[in-house]
Amino acid sequence: MVCPKCNAKLDDDSRFCKFCGAAATDTVAPRLTNLTKKQRGLFILLPGVIGIVSLICGMIMWTQYDPFATIGMVLIYIGGILCVLLCLFAFFHSIFTIVQARADKEAQRDKLMQDMAKKLEDLENFQKQ
Repeated sequence: MVCPKCNAKLDDDSRFCKFCGAAATDTVAPRLTNLTKKQRGLFILLPGVIGIVSLICGMIMWTQYDPFATIGMVLIYIGGILCVLLCLFAFFHSIFTIVQARADKEAQRDKLMQDMAKKLEDLENFQKQ
């Protein structure tokens, strides 16, 4: 394995570079997106609004206008599918957020531990002189 920052050769089980302290590529979970909170909210809200509007329009067409009953049923199905997809997206997004927060904390902890080990090694080297 090679350090992504300084290109030093690392052991396969290394989590951090022993030369520069950078995290190895497999230690920190990758970010799925760099969207702002407002943009993420829009991605969650938009399918929900479209789904609810489709459900309402589909129910109105299905119950009120006999020639449009088929279109109404299609809109009901589309709205239902979009609402289910919205729920699944929100569920998996919350799980990803929790996992990402844990991975970030673990990476910070490991970095602190490595910094402490390096300082301890420097102190031991200083005392030997």
